[in-house]
Amino acid sequence: MGNENTEIKETSAGSDPNEGQNELEKGSFVPADLPEGINDNSNDDEDVAHSDQKILELTEQVDKLNDLILRERADFVNYRKRTLQENLQQEGRIAGKILQEITPVFDAFDLLLASETEGQQSIGKFMEGSRLIQKQLWQVFENLGVEYIDPVNMEFDPVSMEALSVSESEKAEKEMVVQVYQKGYKYKDRILRAARVAVEKPKSQPAG
Repeated sequence: MGNENTEIKETSAGSDPNEGQNELEKGSFVPADLPEGINDNSNDDEDVAHSDQKILELTEQVDKLNDLILRERADFVNYRKRTLQENLQQEGRIAGKILQEITPVFDAFDLLLASETEGQQSIGKFMEGSRLIQKQLWQVFENLGVEYIDPVNMEFDPVSMEALSVSESEKAEKEMVVQVYQKGYKYKDRILRAARVAVEKPKSQPAG
């Protein structure tokens, strides 16, 4: 009897080795639990949805920035047009004011040129009238802020003066204007024309 039991156990232990494989092929095999995340598509779907949301948010931000840039550019273009128009209007007002003030000067010229110039007395009146017109015209420029540059006996200034001639003198201690060929003009801080002058400077010492 002892031998029969042994044979039965050996028969159970030595069962067909292909039995497990046959069960896997039949679909009856149940695998062990897999690690979390493997063969689980739910996380992938969430990542894709999150990425799509991010892309949508960034796209909206880019669109807003583009709209802002376009508005700022349009505002700047309008500002330039408005500034240019205002400058043109301002220039027109200034030009109109100048012409309005100069008009009486032309009237004075008309009267002067229409007068007779024969005889010494008439020439004297003509010269007097010319001086009055010059004074009237200069008053117009003064009202506009124009000033003379008349630097006779002044120290030479290369910014507002142009030296047409330079001479040396033992008496001169620095460069001085000794003659004005043409007066200069300035408008506020802007030099309209430099005064043309003759300059006298200290005599150079001989070398050695």
